[in-house]
Amino acid sequence: TTIMLTTHDMEDIEALCSRVMVLGHGKKLFDGKLQDLLERYDTVRNVNIKYDGELADLRLPEGIKWKQTEDGIELSYNPIDVYPLPLRVLFTVIAPFALTMHVPASWILDKPLYGWPVWTAFVTPLAGAVVFAVMTALFHLAMRHYRSTGS
Repeated sequence: TTIMLTTHDMEDIEALCSRVMVLGHGKKLFDGKLQDLLERYDTVRNVNIKYDGELADLRLPEGIKWKQTEDGIELSYNPIDVYPLPLRVLFTVIAPFALTMHVPASWILDKPLYGWPVWTAFVTPLAGAVVFAVMTALFHLAMRHYRSTGS
């Protein structure tokens, strides 16, 4: 007997399905076992470690899930989650913004960077705004063409 379930919820899929089929724009993109799908596309990494010490002494970064096995422990993590939140924010939010603003700030403080001409102090914030506008436009274009394949 075959039952077709359409969902985006991986917990439902893991609990109910032995076979998974992924459709996109009416075409079959994947057909097989859930484990094969996860091995191919999942961003979570699993690591098995033989560990003889006391688990109470084990100190892991925040965001890493673990469970005890017969031989030691199994770690599960998303690679970006290994870094602390302040560091993730620094490199994904603050640094990109700062890179468009540090040139004008250095000009205002009369400490020009790298001997760049004065006009770069005015162009870099505009370049940041242009990149933001282009990315926003691409996002909205993609959302107009998005087609859900399930629930």
